[in-house]
Amino acid sequence: MVDFMKHLFLPLLCLILLWNLLACSNSNSESGRLEEKGIDPQSKIILEESKEKGDWESKENWESKENWESKNAQSKTITDTPDLIANSIVIDGVTRTYFVYIPDAFADVEKLPLIIDFHGGSGTAESQYYLSNMQSVADSEGVILVYPQAEVQTGSVWNTLHSSEGNKVSANDFGFIAELITELSLTRDIDDSRVFVSGYSNGAAMAYMIACHLNDRVAGFVVMSGLFPLESEFPCLITSPTAGLIFNGTADAERPYSGMPGYALSVEDAVEFWASSNGGSTSTTSQITENIERSIYIANDGITEVQLFTILGGGHDWFDFPVNGVEMPFFIWSFLSQFSN
Repeated sequence: MVDFMKHLFLPLLCLILLWNLLACSNSNSESGRLEEKGIDPQSKIILEESKEKGDWESKENWESKENWESKNAQSKTITDTPDLIANSIVIDGVTRTYFVYIPDAFADVEKLPLIIDFHGGSGTAESQYYLSNMQSVADSEGVILVYPQAEVQTGSVWNTLHSSEGNKVSANDFGFIAELITELSLTRDIDDSRVFVSGYSNGAAMAYMIACHLNDRVAGFVVMSGLFPLESEFPCLITSPTAGLIFNGTADAERPYSGMPGYALSVEDAVEFWASSNGGSTSTTSQITENIERSIYIANDGITEVQLFTILGGGHDWFDFPVNGVEMPFFIWSFLSQFSN
């Protein structure tokens, strides 16, 4: 019996040792691959979506979608590392971080368009990567995606105001984004005429304000569940018609559709501002589903559009419903890709 156990145990022990050696080899190989891409193997952060998309068409489902972003983030699990490249620049003595996604098939192609995508308040650049889900568009259409990070030390909140009064934080985020665009123009030779901004919540306000104050460098914007914090003492420097997609829910408790007196315009006033800034416009409104209205404002040039999607009963969400059968990420790009400055 003892001899039998020896004959059984020794081969089993050898198999276990061989397995461990192979696992170690694969781990070292993976670490080397990550380091070659400039990614720290100790900070692997790809998240796997495990939550099914919501039924945006059914009004009765809206109550369950309140705080959808936080619920969605909690349902994700760590599995691997994305092809996000961490970069940093120094602004006013502060090191600022941003992540870049460059599609492999277009790695050596110059003059690619750029989308700068802002996370919500207290969020992260990485979480916005998964929330907006634009990487498939980047891979198929050749778009560089950039995810800037708000200053973590001040709560990861974007400073959307030029004035000191009412500021949540004092970070120079306008200088950060201006320098980021310049840096990518030098290092990646992006198409300067096709720089777009997008964002969610506080990040949507930042996208509004970058389009407002860096207008000569932005061809269009996308805002989800955000409001426009226009400052009368620091008017927008609109130099050319600017295209925009605006998505807001009428039941958003955090960024009310009616606006926030003393801080941000109502959604309708924000749309009116951009439509007027584009040189006047004609508008049409249609019901694309039972609970989603789309209003299209076409500028006098006959080209530039601002589109407002009003989600009846919609909450504080990154909306992912299809538009005319086109999934949201590809609809966003099909809109933005029409415009340049």
